Parts: sequence; C-alpha cells; structure tokens
Amino acid sequence: RARRASRAGARRPQGLAVRLGGLSAAPVEFEQHRSDCSQLCVNAPKRCRSVDFSCTLLQIEKEVGATGLSRGRPPNCRRTHAAATRRVSEPQTSNMLNAFRMAGDLSHVVSIVVLFLRLKATGTPVGISLKTQELYLVVFLTRYLDLFTSFYSLYNTVMKIAYIAATAAIIAMVRLKSPWKFKYDRTQDAFLHWQFAVAPCAVLTPMYVLFHSGRHNWHMIEMLWTFSIVLEPVAIVPQLFVLQRFREVENLTAHYVFFLGTYRVFYAFNWVYRAMYEPFYHGARIVYICGAIQTFLYADFFYYYLKAKSMGAKVSLPMVNKN
Repeated sequence: RARRASRAGARRPQGLAVRLGGLSAAPVEFEQHRSDCSQLCVNAPKRCRSVDFSCTLLQIEKEVGATGLSRGRPPNCRRTHAAATRRVSEPQTSNMLNAFRMAGDLSHVVSIVVLFLRLKATGTPVGISLKTQELYLVVFLTRYLDLFTSFYSLYNTVMKIAYIAATAAIIAMVRLKSPWKFKYDRTQDAFLHWQFAVAPCAVLTPMYVLFHSGRHNWHMIEMLWTFSIVLEPVAIVPQLFVLQRFREVENLTAHYVFFLGTYRVFYAFNWVYRAMYEPFYHGARIVYICGAIQTFLYADFFYYYLKAKSMGAKVSLPMVNKN
C-alpha cells in the first residue's frame, strides 16, 4: 500500500517535487513547462492533427510528471503534447460522430451527387461555377494532408478521399470532356478567384498563424490547414455570382447550392453540441469565425430558396447588371 501510495503521489501533478540535495523543492520547471504546453495547445490546435481532437491540461500534466521531472530532467514540451494528445483523442473518436456531424456530411455528399446528376441530365455546365469547384479542390487538398500522416477512422478517411476525388472529377468533366467543355461559358463565370480569393487568403493565413503560434511554434501542415479554413468561406462566392447573373435558377442547381449551404449550418450546430456535451472539446476560434462568415453568405440564397419552394415555384434571385 505504501508503494502504491507513493507511486500515485509521484504521478499526481500537485504532488510532484524535485529532489535537490536531499531537500524537496517546488517544481518550478514543471510549472513552466505546463504553461508552455497549455499555451502551445491553445495557439496551435492543429498540432493535434485535427480540430476535432483537443489536448487537456490534465493529461499534459500527467505526461510531464511521468516522463519529465520524475526522471530528474525537464520535459520535452512537444513530445509530451503529442503523447497527451494521442491519449485524449482516442476516447473522443466515438463522440465526434454526433447527429449534426453526420447530417452535415450527408448534406455535403448529397450536394455533390445532385451536381453530378445536374451535369449528366442537362449536358451543360451553364449556371455552374467551375471556379467554385477549383477553390473547393484547393480547400480539400490543403486541409486533408493528414491523410498521409494520421489515421483516425475508416469513415474519416473515406469521406476525405471522396471529397477530393469527386471535386476533381467534376473539374475534369467540365474542362476536358464533351459536351460540357464546349458549353462552358467563361464570360458568365468571370470571378477572378486566384487573385481575389486564393491570394488574399494566402497572405492572411501566415499572419494569423505567426501571430497566434509564434515564429517557432508552427508547422507547415498547420499553416495549410488554417489556409483551407480561411479559403472555404469565399469558395462559394463565384457560384453565387453566377446565379445572380440569371433571373431564374434551374431546380437541380438550386438544390445543389442549398445542400452545400446546409452542410455548413449542420456543422455549426455540431460545434455548439460538442462544446456543450464534450468537456474536453476546444475548437479553434478561426474555425468558428470562418464558419459564421460562410453561413452568412448563404443567408440570402436560403431566403429566396425557401420562399420559392413554399410557393412551388422556381428560385428567382435579384437580377444584377451583367456589365
């Protein structure tokens, strides 16, 4: 019993002490590294390889106590952060798939299927923005780089690969295959997405990451993940511009945009649900801000879509000057 009690005391963060010359000294180094690790977790949540996985100060303290000061040397903050993150993320995997998350993923998949059906049924990409698809492909490619470094679940992996493959297939269909490539109207899809979407986000992202993580506490995967979060809200802008160039929106096109928007709405509910019911969940602030902006951009379309469907009519958007 005495041995078990002494071992439990050694693992308990509050009971840690370093023996110096036969005297028990306050664990100053432990407190400093605990602060460093907690700050690292707050400023660089992507270090956990996914915003869904959060590290907790309690687990970091346990790992620091077990691997660091108990052996008489200062702990390695990055190593203990990774070890603590692995422990905390494992039991949370089942909690990630709540009803809102599943509904959001289903809505996203339905939007892609509807877009494929629309292209196949009409044989023309008129009313569809190819530039929105290109922006989404950039978002997926920069966000899902952890496919090569981490495995969370089969569901997670399959969904990521499906998003990338489906978006790339749509782009290839419109650009390379007939009859779609001959009917694509570049004058209607005129938004300069590389200049006014990708370039500004590429400038803002390093500023944000360096401000929050510091010059020495960031990784390239974290930088690209943040870039994808910042870029996603503006990815829909070219599609909204194309829709407003026409008075009436074709039914399948309207359904596609609606389901694409509801995917983000469900994810917003998913964040709220997890914050309320998962005690160790701490999402990145940038995700909430960009998610709110993206939902706001859909608000106008949602209004006209629901209004038209309630009356059994086609969706009509305000006409803009084509010049």
